[in-house]
Amino acid sequence: SALGSVRKSFLADAVRIDRQVLPDLDTAIDSLTNRLGLTEKCECYVHNYPMIQAGVARSPNGFIILLASAAVEKLGPKELEFVIGHEIGHVVFGHLDTPVHSVLNTDRRIQPKHAMRLLSWSRKKEISADRAGLVCCGSLEAGASALFKTASGLSIPGLKVNPLEFGNQFDALQREMFQRGA
Repeated sequence: SALGSVRKSFLADAVRIDRQVLPDLDTAIDSLTNRLGLTEKCECYVHNYPMIQAGVARSPNGFIILLASAAVEKLGPKELEFVIGHEIGHVVFGHLDTPVHSVLNTDRRIQPKHAMRLLSWSRKKEISADRAGLVCCGSLEAGASALFKTASGLSIPGLKVNPLEFGNQFDALQREMFQRGA
């Protein structure tokens, strides 16, 4: 099955996190799945990738979280909790049931207004997952810092991100897009 092949790919090209390999991260993942009330089986893998990224996919027995090595190396514990919580949030909220980008890339018959609705829903599901990440890390500052580091790639020691100022960038971009009619 396609889901089984995703897992096989991770087993071949990544390191599975368990109690013997990266025990602190394994404990954190167990804690976060419990905090969000998830009962499905979760496997987590780290793959060698220089950008701070994470993703989640269904597996035959539950779901799989894939973390880039840069995320594990460059994010602090609370920031990593935010990122992992975000991915678990996609599972909790059922976001994996509708693969928006796959639908848009494979079905050319979708009318533009429906494509825009799908893209809008896709953005809203990211916001919902961010909320799950905030529940997991318990800190607006850690969540904003994780988002900043993910977007910018910067991980300067002692970096402090002001959540309100960082959020203002999105507000300014939104205003600019509406003024241009984009």
